Amino acid sequence: MNWWGRFLIWGTVFLWISWLGYSTYSQFLARSSVFLLSLFGLAVEIRTLDVLAPVDLALFTAMALASRKTPMRRRLLLTAAGDSVLAVLDVTLVTSGVVLSLGFRLPASSFGALLFERTVDLLAWVGSPSLWLLLFAKEEFRNDPGSTAPLRVTA
Repeated sequence: MNWWGRFLIWGTVFLWISWLGYSTYSQFLARSSVFLLSLFGLAVEIRTLDVLAPVDLALFTAMALASRKTPMRRRLLLTAAGDSVLAVLDVTLVTSGVVLSLGFRLPASSFGALLFERTVDLLAWVGSPSLWLLLFAKEEFRNDPGSTAPLRVTA
């Protein structure tokens, strides 16, 4: 089975898991952001959080597990590292969104708030493939000896 087939299978599994864990992950992001802001003396309450996460984690994990040229042990380590980086990025984006909305007093329906929201969504879709390329591309795109052998026609 090629990479795309494996990616679709893993993607289906992990997107379903991310859908099931959406509420828990959103609570984690909200609590983490509130904690970080409290370190700077800001007392905030996040009542609702509407983010694309944890779809970015599911997308990256599916891409990582669909890879085959990277040895399994290294693949699992890079997957754990990549998911950790994406989780930190998610917390950072939520926290910066709260700071921006507090600092500029942006109503939820304002152009600035919508622009930030769309930027965060874009980063979620671009972040996972970019991180996969950074961590896996060197091994996944290498040419194996004999894989580009010329076609020989014999009569």
